Amino acid sequence: MEVYEVPREPDRPPNPALAEIRGEPARPGEPDWGELGLRWDRPPTWGLKVAGQFALAAYRIIGPDGREAEMTVSRFPGDAGGLAANLNRWREQLNLPPESPEILLANLERMHPQGREVLLVDLHGRPGADGLVQRTLGGILTHREATWFFKFMGPDSVVEAESGNFLRLLESIRFDLPTALPAPAGTEPPPPASAPPPSAPPEPGALIGDMRGRAGEVAPPPAAPALAYQTPEGWVELTAGGMRAASFTIPGGDRPDADVSVIALAGAAGGEGANISRWGTQLGLPALAPAAASALAHEVEAGDHTFRVVDLQSTEPILAGELHGRIVGAILAQPDRTWFFRLSGEADLVGAHFDRFMAFLGTVAFEETSPSEAAPRY
Repeated sequence: MEVYEVPREPDRPPNPALAEIRGEPARPGEPDWGELGLRWDRPPTWGLKVAGQFALAAYRIIGPDGREAEMTVSRFPGDAGGLAANLNRWREQLNLPPESPEILLANLERMHPQGREVLLVDLHGRPGADGLVQRTLGGILTHREATWFFKFMGPDSVVEAESGNFLRLLESIRFDLPTALPAPAGTEPPPPASAPPPSAPPEPGALIGDMRGRAGEVAPPPAAPALAYQTPEGWVELTAGGMRAASFTIPGGDRPDADVSVIALAGAAGGEGANISRWGTQLGLPALAPAAASALAHEVEAGDHTFRVVDLQSTEPILAGELHGRIVGAILAQPDRTWFFRLSGEADLVGAHFDRFMAFLGTVAFEETSPSEAAPRY
């Protein structure tokens, strides 16, 4: 009698749905990469969570202030009911009104990990009774005739601090196709196909309809030049992180503190109008078509640069204590990137620091860095 040793199969990732049916406690774990046909890299500071009913993966993110956010990955057949319907569902979760498909598309951006299109959305909710703003960053892509949703939702402070890690996760997405069987001995492998066969999955973005070309482009910029500036009196400089090249807070005393951010994104970064419209929606203003939003900005010469400046204020109280919000934004376009300088907070406090913000713009200077000194690409 011959005895054979059969190697033990590797443990498969836990299946929360089966665990629930069997009455077993579900355990957090990474998804079954082979079944998914793609994979991504989890940021080392993100913890694993038990995925919910419709999620393939879930992650727990703790912000610098101790608050918690969640990032989930889900997949649905076909177009999952349509892009606009899903975006408006996310808006509803943030207590935002629905928008038309045209406005929704105009405010999307996109990136291309491994040449595959990922649509990006950034939504800010209205402040709650505690004054906190909830925010959703989302990445949407099509793969294997399904629509995938990468959804990062939680307090704005956490989402902002971890936005760089979220973008890095999307950048790390790899589309793993089944390995081809080896060719018979003595035969030459077939040449690469110049076009996908008829049975191939649809091209990236095909399930999104006419989305391609209508959303703004966001890709990692080349090595960013070093940013130099003079900090105005009364501003407290914070450690830059996430997408921020510089960050400040302005103490408000008995009012909420104001915030100043400096962010650089590749290329046109979605376009001036789309970004201005997004800022307006953060104040509870209606979303605008890009051309209408751009018309709100005007050119300002400050120092050695020409900025496009916009001044937006909420029409209703949106902050705790029945206070109005205000955003003053300055956009500086360069050949390979766009810089966004933004002062935001309670309307009167922003107004009190308006002149200092404009003077701050006049001190901005750039110095090219070597690759080893380059700023993060996000």
